[in-house]
Amino acid sequence: MNWISVKDKVPNLNAFVLSTDGNLVSITSYEYNEHIQEYYWNYLSSGCGCCDKDMPNVTHWMPLPEPPQ
Repeated sequence: MNWISVKDKVPNLNAFVLSTDGNLVSITSYEYNEHIQEYYWNYLSSGCGCCDKDMPNVTHWMPLPEPPQ
């Protein structure tokens, strides 16, 4: 798999992907907040969803690999 520039394409909304800002690589989802009418990257900091945070400055992303069989 190759990294995809956010300048070329963004993932489907709410789909989990790997993303990077050039330093950090994290599992994120690309989301839309209707209240502020803004798209943002949300990364899972704990895996439970209770501590999710925005990940600003995402430059590239790629689909998650398939789990092992």
